[in-house]
Amino acid sequence: MNPYSIYKKGSTWLKWDLHLHTPNTKLSDCYKTNDGTDVWEKFITIIENSDIQVYGITDYFSIDNYVCFLEKFKAQYPKSKKIFFPNIEFRLDVSVNKNAEEVNIHVIFDNELHIDEIKDFLSRLPTNIKQNGATINCNNLTNEQINTAAITCEQLEECLIDKFGTKIWAPLKTIDFQQIYPIYIKY
Repeated sequence: MNPYSIYKKGSTWLKWDLHLHTPNTKLSDCYKTNDGTDVWEKFITIIENSDIQVYGITDYFSIDNYVCFLEKFKAQYPKSKKIFFPNIEFRLDVSVNKNAEEVNIHVIFDNELHIDEIKDFLSRLPTNIKQNGATINCNNLTNEQINTAAITCEQLEECLIDKFGTKIWAPLKTIDFQQIYPIYIKY
């Protein structure tokens, strides 16, 4: 079945949020509950009840929370019509002002791409973190290392092309001076 055939009347506008961090995000995890309820259960219920139809599930340098979220969401709402894309947020090694604030860049992957393909991509992408003289790739960063980890735009582009080829990514979209949103889609 064509996934777009559900829209019988032509163009349909849907609400999207392509930058949503989950509980246990690697940096600035502010998801807490005061009433003793499970934070994941509450989060997932809010997502299902929202009028937003498409989400980019985001975490820093990792796909782990996307996988965790999908498992929990599908277990609780197996018939949901919500759509989720993996969104990995990286810190670039450049700053944008005299306060040395870094630029973050987001890579949004096709949600039909196998998770192992994304993990393999992360295993190839080097960071600025060194341990015992060796460069640490994104997939091997500890939560502590994520606080200071960064990549270069050149390394990101090289790894994307090496892993997925040249036809799968769109130009960068600058939203503000601290966030750059490229959308990567596998055709």
